[in-house]
Amino acid sequence: MREAQLKPQGGPPIPNHEDGAYKRRDRAGYWLSWIGPDGVRHVKKATARYLDGAREERRQWIRGEHPKQLADEAQRRETTFADAADRSLAYQKPRLKSPKSYVRQEGIIC
Repeated sequence: MREAQLKPQGGPPIPNHEDGAYKRRDRAGYWLSWIGPDGVRHVKKATARYLDGAREERRQWIRGEHPKQLADEAQRRETTFADAADRSLAYQKPRLKSPKSYVRQEGIIC
């Protein structure tokens, strides 16, 4: 009787994910899990369709060589505070009630 209570629901058991690449019962595809150098645990859905590809993708994330990581890093390097301030003001302009509010926001940001 006790064994029936401990048996997982929803199909056959899924192997553990010691290597950081695993499948979930409620989602399709592989998932990646790792702890970064800053001690934060990361979980991402793999773009690879097969286990070997998912493991290689995880290695790329850990080493910092994943194409998405490289693109994000390049964008961060190119962005200056002036660019971010201009984007913020352009975003806020249609949302502010009066021109005085825009001038006040511009004075705070710039």
